Amino acid sequence: KPTPLKPTPPKAFTNTLDMKFVPVKGTDVQFCIWETRVKDYAAYAAANAGVDGSWKKPEFFDEDYKQEETHPVVEVSWNDANAFCAWLTKKELAEGKIKTGQKYRLPTDAEWSVAGGLGQEKGNTPKEKQRDIKDVYPWGKEWPPPVGAGNYNKFLDVDNFNLTAPVGSFSANQFGLHDLGGNV
Repeated sequence: KPTPLKPTPPKAFTNTLDMKFVPVKGTDVQFCIWETRVKDYAAYAAANAGVDGSWKKPEFFDEDYKQEETHPVVEVSWNDANAFCAWLTKKELAEGKIKTGQKYRLPTDAEWSVAGGLGQEKGNTPKEKQRDIKDVYPWGKEWPPPVGAGNYNKFLDVDNFNLTAPVGSFSANQFGLHDLGGNV
């Protein structure tokens, strides 16, 4: 069933694929309010011959399971995601949706940490950073996640989805971002 339409957050930028981006306080970038959807990646794949097609039929899904176009794309590598960003930048520049000097890219670890609710992490190594964020999750400090916190492994029994859920199915965090701690 389709994801219900949610109001566009204030100060949102909507691109040509109908991906909505919002500024995240504590960073200098805008984040898409949800994960890249199957339909977004399908537009990229259709425009670029030779894109690895493993995202169309993920290995770890049941044979009968079919992701809908509003589900997050899976089986995409870091290189694939960067190629998608480069394609989207070129497309949006050509269509006048973004200006020269603007581009789509993956967030840095520090930017993602802020967006995920961890704030500015202290320390120079992952081990040093981990000390301050132990037992801090996108939904809060309790474990396991509460019901409705996101799409997590079915053994946690916190959502009704067998595998992936349509993007934006769960409440947004304080920045208006969905699914940072689950789904994909």
